[in-house]
Amino acid sequence: VNYLGGINLGDRVSLKTALGTREFEVAGFFYDYGNANFQFYLPQNSFRQYWPASKQRGVALWLNDDVGLTKQEAIENAESALIRAGVSPGNWVTQGRLREIALGVFDKTFAITLAMNALTLIVAGLALLTSMMAILQERLPQFAQWSALGVNRREQLLVITVPLFLFVSITWLLSMPLGALLSWLLINKLNIMSFGWSMPMLWSFEPPMVLAALSIGLVIFSIFIAMWRLNRRLPKALAELGSGV
Repeated sequence: VNYLGGINLGDRVSLKTALGTREFEVAGFFYDYGNANFQFYLPQNSFRQYWPASKQRGVALWLNDDVGLTKQEAIENAESALIRAGVSPGNWVTQGRLREIALGVFDKTFAITLAMNALTLIVAGLALLTSMMAILQERLPQFAQWSALGVNRREQLLVITVPLFLFVSITWLLSMPLGALLSWLLINKLNIMSFGWSMPMLWSFEPPMVLAALSIGLVIFSIFIAMWRLNRRLPKALAELGSGV
């Protein structure tokens, strides 16, 4: 895992304080989503010592593990204590609630991404089908001549499918290293610049296999439609070829 600025555990960083520049040791990292400004957590006494003119904007409670209490019971006890102290329930939020909100945002983001992927695949399939229809329309006289010379349907099918499957296979093979490179740049460069931390890059062959299966399905469907239209229009093309039109 990489962190913003190349800082690691145990490193010392220099911060400008009201008492001059002081060095602090990095004891841990917080995966604060959106913290790309080198923000630091310091003990309260140290913070007040080095920045005495600062004003308090909020308080965070760290709950110790109480013997005999579950995590939920400890949270409920803390909330009851806050209410007894006069703090209204709307003035605090638990870490678990923040996690639920964050996961909800992530789920919506991933749902939108999947929808965009599906839409992109549909558009690519329509583009493939449209291009095949245009090629067949342009080369229909050639198919008619081949049929007149004795080229059967199987050989015509090979003329259509072999180049198409070759191009799709090359594109699929190139998509894996290019996709891996893009993922590496997003995780190890863009993510650090945006949020201050990265994550391990995990490899899985399931997405490429799913993409290959969907691509093959689209190609077969496009070929089926193309051959169906070719069979319907080829007799007319042969008649025009025989009449010399």
